[in-house]
Amino acid sequence: MTSPRRGHYDAIVVGARCAGAATAMLLARAGLNVLAIDRKPYGSDTLSTHALMRPAVLQLWRWGLLEPLLKAGTPLIETTTFHYGDDEITIPLASGSDLPGL
Repeated sequence: MTSPRRGHYDAIVVGARCAGAATAMLLARAGLNVLAIDRKPYGSDTLSTHALMRPAVLQLWRWGLLEPLLKAGTPLIETTTFHYGDDEITIPLASGSDLPGL
């Protein structure tokens, strides 16, 4: 484990998963000196969510993060399946002018 750096920070974000990482990124983009800390090491297997809905994917696009994720091989979700007992219904997810999928 690396030792924390000493210095001046305008903001310290405790918890660097989805919400904390986004908060730290936005503060840093606004010009603040930010430290984001988390008790888990980078790349832990802790899931924050199983899927991102359209508003979250749209936010990634607005932040300029969607294209790098797609280039890294992250698959878009283009259908969703509902299970009702033994019945299964699969429907396509319409892409919008803003997003190619979820």
